Amino acid sequence: MRFNNFLPTDSAEDPFFLTKFGILKPIRCLMDGIAEFGKGKLDSRIELKTGDEIEELANSFNHMAEDIRSLFQH
Repeated sequence: MRFNNFLPTDSAEDPFFLTKFGILKPIRCLMDGIAEFGKGKLDSRIELKTGDEIEELANSFNHMAEDIRSLFQH
């Protein structure tokens, strides 16, 4: 692995790169979806396919959002 300005240049082996795009991107997606719902967009849903607990969290949010939306329709 080579270093450029004290950072690894091989992004496949860079823990920061893996963390930033492996964890932070799905969490940002969750945050954005929750913020949209919080603004009153009750039809907003979070589409994540990560195959892990973050996807389960997004699915749980979507179920909760659907339950809340249906309460306001009745």
